[in-house]
Amino acid sequence: MHLVIEKYRNVVNPAQPSEPILVPFMRYSRECVVSAIMEFINYNFVMDSPPKYRDSEGDMVLLETREAFEAAVDDVMQTPMKLFVVHVDGFYKSELPKEQDTEIPRTKQASFSYDACTTNDSNIILMDRVNLL
Repeated sequence: MHLVIEKYRNVVNPAQPSEPILVPFMRYSRECVVSAIMEFINYNFVMDSPPKYRDSEGDMVLLETREAFEAAVDDVMQTPMKLFVVHVDGFYKSELPKEQDTEIPRTKQASFSYDACTTNDSNIILMDRVNLL
């Protein structure tokens, strides 16, 4: 399964179209994937409104609650491509100005490395790093 982030705003040049961000998931546990998607979006974007998901019928669905994310993941898992396409009304944090000028690749890909993903009473997901390649 892959998370595809589209339609976010570019901090450096808001008029410039943003390149999609692709986030592959190696685990298929529903709880792990839902938690990871929610955490990735909340950690990496400054949002003006909740994200929207393009469902299997092409409609945009507002992702305001965990239940909405769970329903969206269930929908994605029924499709052959398993692409979770999200539009974010906000800015991508990694493009915020830094001390050094670094070249941002045209296509961004993020990868997760999981230390643990448990579904015990506290539903904890631990990620040891998120890398942009």
